[in-house]
Amino acid sequence: MVEKTVMLSSFGKLKDFVATVSSLDYDVTAASGNKTANAKNITELFAFDLTKPVTVIADTKSVAIFSNKIKLFSVD
Repeated sequence: MVEKTVMLSSFGKLKDFVATVSSLDYDVTAASGNKTANAKNITELFAFDLTKPVTVIADTKSVAIFSNKIKLFSVD
């Protein structure tokens, strides 16, 4: 598993993020506060306060590949 923190503070960033993680062949979960969501589902992500960082957890061992895919959104 790989855990990263991202910012999705605009609709454009959110849309691009969902398109990016949707291309991956493993599960990606987003968490913020006490909520979790499928990171490949834009509707579920709208439940979050997107002015705050979101934790993203990818079910993969490929840390470098996942980190590179989401580097435009990453804050850590």
